[in-house]
Amino acid sequence: MTNLVAFGVLLSMATPDKDNDELNDFRGLYRRAPLRAVLMGAAMFSLAGIPPFIGFFGKFAVIEIAFNSGFFWLSIIAILTSVIAAFYYLRVVLLMFFTDAEASATKQFLTTPLSMVLLSGNGLALIALGIFPNAILGWLAQVVARVYVF
Repeated sequence: MTNLVAFGVLLSMATPDKDNDELNDFRGLYRRAPLRAVLMGAAMFSLAGIPPFIGFFGKFAVIEIAFNSGFFWLSIIAILTSVIAAFYYLRVVLLMFFTDAEASATKQFLTTPLSMVLLSGNGLALIALGIFPNAILGWLAQVVARVYVF
């Protein structure tokens, strides 16, 4: 789900003449397209494993299972690689919110309102699943069980 948000924002930034998929294209994105920047920020925080986003709970669960199964060395490697990866994810956030855009930066993106609504809903799900994982996943399990029973 987190990758869907990240790649959705990336695709929404494309224009007919430029893909806008390089790090410099994220410079000052918050001033040019605040919704895209917030959604990409949420995706980057989730990928970095920062609470309350769902990515934190995914990483935590995997590391906890490895640790409880006796794979201490694997847990340490997972934690270290998560810290290294967080540097790269948070660099994108730094570029979007705390740097100025280049003069040639794209200011208007060609995206339909429906795609932005769907992308926003997916972005909200990153936070909702992080804050209320048991309630939402329990409800989804009940829905799936009803579908398979009938």
